[in-house]
Amino acid sequence: MVAFADHERRMPHRGFLSIFVLTVPPVSVSCRANRGVPQEDSFARPWAPRTPIYSGRFVCRRLPAVSRRLALRTRQAWLRRFWWLLLPSRNYGRAPRRANLANETPTDQNDRPALDFERATAIRPISEAVFEGELPDGWQQGRGAFGGVVFGLLTRAMEMYSDDATRSLRTFSGDIAGPVLPGAVRLETEMLRRGNNQSNLQARLTQGGAVLAVGTGVFSTPRRVQLPPFEREPPVRADWDQIDVVPVEPPFGPDFARAYEYRPTGPMPFAGGRVAETAGFVRERLPPSRRDAPSMVGLIDVWWPTLFSIDENFRPMATISFMAELLVEPTNLDPGDRLFHRARMASLSDGFFVELRELWSGDVCVAMNQQTFAVLR
Repeated sequence: MVAFADHERRMPHRGFLSIFVLTVPPVSVSCRANRGVPQEDSFARPWAPRTPIYSGRFVCRRLPAVSRRLALRTRQAWLRRFWWLLLPSRNYGRAPRRANLANETPTDQNDRPALDFERATAIRPISEAVFEGELPDGWQQGRGAFGGVVFGLLTRAMEMYSDDATRSLRTFSGDIAGPVLPGAVRLETEMLRRGNNQSNLQARLTQGGAVLAVGTGVFSTPRRVQLPPFEREPPVRADWDQIDVVPVEPPFGPDFARAYEYRPTGPMPFAGGRVAETAGFVRERLPPSRRDAPSMVGLIDVWWPTLFSIDENFRPMATISFMAELLVEPTNLDPGDRLFHRARMASLSDGFFVELRELWSGDVCVAMNQQTFAVLR
């Protein structure tokens, strides 16, 4: 994808015409502006039929059936593999958007209300261990909200209930039992155990009296122990500003994806490749006021599954197990930085697959995630 870094300057209009020109093979076609008068085509192949087709002021000769089928199959293959070229350029040929006034709601490029993760996961206490929130519309992935914003709500509830700045979230484990719909949500928290250095908490998200998601978190102070040095070799990658932004939103992506900025460096979805991996830079389009545990849990869940890299067709799937490990204190990270996402498939069998994800800030791995997906059909 580095090759497309200056794509907007070289080809500003990414439309169906550019794909059509790239995909249709050379065939015997004669189209002449002759105001409806049939003309002989001196360049026609011997096997091309001579029956002209009148279309307004153009005369076109009919393609052979074999060539028509070949052109159709070729065009469909290109559209399936390179669908992102059909998306509009970011700001080509547009005047710079004026800055939002203080009393205006931020909007995206299509003048829709911008999606703000910090606002979507905001909650208020109604008792010591119970919180309420309002999940806004636009965060769906299919029928329900995408897992990252649901897990972010659970993490924020546990963080607020713990109310101990000396203890940071180390691990989070979550499960979604049913689709969480836009609207009011209720979060009930419980302290499973509080020790001298570690707290174990649980949170449940309910809507309409039904428990739809549950999460557990381990909060702990830093352990002041002497350990041997350890280093990991960071992934080889280009600088983020050398990678073009790929808009991922309907109709080619889920609703929530327009809240994030994707700069892929790995395989694109539905390319039918051989390596089940994904990679690229990612951040919120509206960065949070500070990087915290809820936003980290949400950010590690935003990329598409690695199965899409080796499959040519979309398959509905659901996360049945989610485990996140925060390896550094999130508040030490710049909320505006683009983190590098890397993921690989670890197992695929019986309609389930396991995926291992990482987030890197510079040469430091700041978060890890293991997910188990069920392929629904």
